[in-house]
Amino acid sequence: MIPERRCGAAGHGRRGENGMSTLNTCGCGASWAARTWAHCGGCHATFSGITTFDAHRRGGTCLAPADVGLELRNGAFRGPQLDGDVLARLGRT
Repeated sequence: MIPERRCGAAGHGRRGENGMSTLNTCGCGASWAARTWAHCGGCHATFSGITTFDAHRRGGTCLAPADVGLELRNGAFRGPQLDGDVLARLGRT
């Protein structure tokens, strides 16, 4: 289980010149600009997308991201990083 954090509600984010949100913030101090990232209002961890967000939830409870195979890289929890051999087999080198 992830330890409880006492945080405020999520902020509205800042707006760029075109009126679009450029930075999302949360009262816990987290901030992110990627449109596809997901921030959990329960444990306040930030994820690279809805799939990794969903992976850390079981029965309405947050699980520690590392316990479900997620790694913190570049400010968000992500799935395991693929090595060169795997990428070559997938044709992504």
